[in-house]
Amino acid sequence: MYIQFIKREDINLDTWHLLSNPKDTAMIYNQWWYIDSMSDSQWGALVVDNYRLALPLPFRKKMGLQYIYQPFITQRFDLIGESLPAHNTVGTLISAIPSRFVVVNLSIGSQLESFGQFKVIERTNHILDLNCEYEKIAAAYNRNTRRNIQAAEKSSLVIDFGLNFRDFLMCQISWEPQSLTAPHKLRLLNLWHNMNRYAEPFIATAYVGKNPVAVGLFCVYAERLYFLLCASNLEGKEQKAMFWLLDNVIRRYARQRLVLDFTGSSIPDIARRNLGFGAQTETFFAVEKVGLVSKLRKWFG
Repeated sequence: MYIQFIKREDINLDTWHLLSNPKDTAMIYNQWWYIDSMSDSQWGALVVDNYRLALPLPFRKKMGLQYIYQPFITQRFDLIGESLPAHNTVGTLISAIPSRFVVVNLSIGSQLESFGQFKVIERTNHILDLNCEYEKIAAAYNRNTRRNIQAAEKSSLVIDFGLNFRDFLMCQISWEPQSLTAPHKLRLLNLWHNMNRYAEPFIATAYVGKNPVAVGLFCVYAERLYFLLCASNLEGKEQKAMFWLLDNVIRRYARQRLVLDFTGSSIPDIARRNLGFGAQTETFFAVEKVGLVSKLRKWFG
């Protein structure tokens, strides 16, 4: 097995597109345009045997040190290729990450166990099959979810799917409890442009009168509906608007061959919300290179 690291400018994008779009299992995070958007086009890939397999690796440099990281709203990458890799192939590929990358923090979809310098932590994602009647999906909501939706329905909320993306960003940045989105504003504008070219993005907004109280960024790609970002203001939280917004999106896309991907989460409150809609759990794996230098990884955000 011949493995080489190829920088973004030398990657054959046509071949990459074919590798990253297998029938029924294509993931948006593996698309070159998505990686470009969220990494400022600063990434490379480990490529096996002339594109038989490949793994994207976004990287940065800080204080003269190069490191691999997981970009914002990019839950995981997959080892893409002509066929599913053997279990030991994943470890072999991770081991082939060039030594100049002194810190590695990467999430992948392939199962892997800790080995050598690499520590592996299992993470969870939540997904909901939409390919059935809405009534059947809603029947699996738990009591708390149904109660929150019923409470929201008494608040004269209105749903809309036409909010301008810059207005969405303004809401997202001003309403979210931590300043996670603001540093990535330009990347998200680029992502929105690329999603409109290569996928089907939309923004769902819950209004009270003319005032937005909750917003969500979604994107349909292949057979997944990704729930990428969301935020509510104080009024929206009081009126449980996000539960109602999600229920409206589920109602809109029910009976389609799609899986709603909640894109996480390991945060307990968000995980409970996702599971309350009847979501199932799937796993992915966070890989961290351990060692003396990696103890400094908090510097490499």
